[in-house]
Amino acid sequence: MSYRLWHRVLVHALTGVDDPSLGEQDTVDAAGVDAILAGRRDEIIACWHDRLDHDLPWPVPPTEELAIGLPWGQWATAVHRLRVRHELLGAPTLTTRSAPRDDPQTRALMADRPPHW
Repeated sequence: MSYRLWHRVLVHALTGVDDPSLGEQDTVDAAGVDAILAGRRDEIIACWHDRLDHDLPWPVPPTEELAIGLPWGQWATAVHRLRVRHELLGAPTLTTRSAPRDDPQTRALMADRPPHW
């Protein structure tokens, strides 16, 4: 059985929205996915920022339904190519990270740093 939800899983990776109306495809259709994503850059960037703000991964991992039978290597390659074509590489903005947690384990790890720090 070959994977048939390519448009759904790739659009979901960038927007975080699973749209069942995108149908089924036997292979990745780059032009088709590009056409679906045309004009949705603001939605993609908003998803990216929201996921970063909540320390969640972006591109968005597939849902359980979309992951069934998904060839992960092909998915990763297709998502990377989409990001390159749509100029979505790197961080969308510089974000400030909070200070490290202040618990005994973190303090022990921080105390065990090399002397050149």
